[in-house]
Amino acid sequence: MQNRLFHLAWLGEELPTIAAQRDGGWIYRQIAREAAAVLAVATQYVSENELARVFMDARGTLSAESPEEQSVDAVRAAWLDTDAVTSSPSSVPEQRTRAHAMRVDGRR
Repeated sequence: MQNRLFHLAWLGEELPTIAAQRDGGWIYRQIAREAAAVLAVATQYVSENELARVFMDARGTLSAESPEEQSVDAVRAAWLDTDAVTSSPSSVPEQRTRAHAMRVDGRR
């Protein structure tokens, strides 16, 4: 995939020069082919990555029937974990305040 991306970048750099030639139309077909090949490989990597992430989820959210539902369940579980952490009392001690309230101008 990396080689295809480099080739696609080279085609992009050479596009103005080659397209200006009389028979330079081939570069557009070549760019379309390379882009389609990169898209196919990247799509497969995305699918495999999402499935791996879902199946490695230790919270047991694998009850959904499709990979898309499993992914949604994993995101929902992570969101609930985040809500639990942010809504729990902070372990940071509160700052001590003076016994007498101060006015904005600093007087008591």
